[in-house]
Amino acid sequence: MEPYDGDHLILLGRLYLESVQMNDAEREFKRALDLDPSEDRYVAWLGRAYLAQGRFEDRIAQYELAAAMAPREASHVVAIGFAYINTGRDPAVAEKYFQGALDVCVEVGATNLEIAQASYGLALTHLARGDCESALPYFQEAARLDPTLMLARAYLRQCQQVAGFEDTTLPPELTQRSFLVGRGALTMLIDSLSAMGIDTDANFQSTGEGAELLAVVHLAPAEAGTSEFIAERNLVMYASSLVASRLVRPQVDGIAVLSVNGQGTTVGLLTARIREAKYWEMGILSDTDYTSLWREVEAIEP
Repeated sequence: MEPYDGDHLILLGRLYLESVQMNDAEREFKRALDLDPSEDRYVAWLGRAYLAQGRFEDRIAQYELAAAMAPREASHVVAIGFAYINTGRDPAVAEKYFQGALDVCVEVGATNLEIAQASYGLALTHLARGDCESALPYFQEAARLDPTLMLARAYLRQCQQVAGFEDTTLPPELTQRSFLVGRGALTMLIDSLSAMGIDTDANFQSTGEGAELLAVVHLAPAEAGTSEFIAERNLVMYASSLVASRLVRPQVDGIAVLSVNGQGTTVGLLTARIREAKYWEMGILSDTDYTSLWREVEAIEP
């Protein structure tokens, strides 16, 4: 096997992060940074590891470094804002960062989803101070730009009721593209899981009418239904979701993890939508919210 590049190490670190192996995650993120200290994304992921360890100040320092390294990348500034607002710190400080992120978005011509995130964060700062009326236009802008941002829609409805405004019709869903495409994405997924001792295979399967699934076959070493089986199968879904959320392959609209035992018998099928995976990866959906949206086929006919 060829030595891992930085992106492989980041994916491996993210898998450790999802399995609550914080020290292992920190190690892989630092290894990626050793390979390329100039990569702002790697700096940001180390910051996420620090937050998972409860090291708030260290996380802020990493995100501020990432923002300084890539001043035209609004996502790092947004992340600082969410770090403040999600830990109950001063919303005025968070507001400064979200507004700064919006300014960057306007300057560099960011995607609708990036602008939606900054607008959503800005709305939360007003809501944290009990100012629903000021939050309303930002929630509406976030929901308009990104109709799949369900929390923005929920807060929007609540604020409209409080402010006495009627609900409005929002435009169709928008999508986001990113850098992974084709076999390279599948290789990254298989190799990263293999590094954690999990055997898988993956491919894109047609579901008809031009749509595809990211189909992952998981060789399950434990009996179906046991805690060991569920933990490993869920980790496979998390890893698949991380890769799927970055695909530059718009025809892929779902993920399917098919678990088989040593005799080749199918023992479980777990599915998720790409749309949900993207918003979990962006931090809009928590782990609990995302897993609640997975669909499981408990009994599969031979």
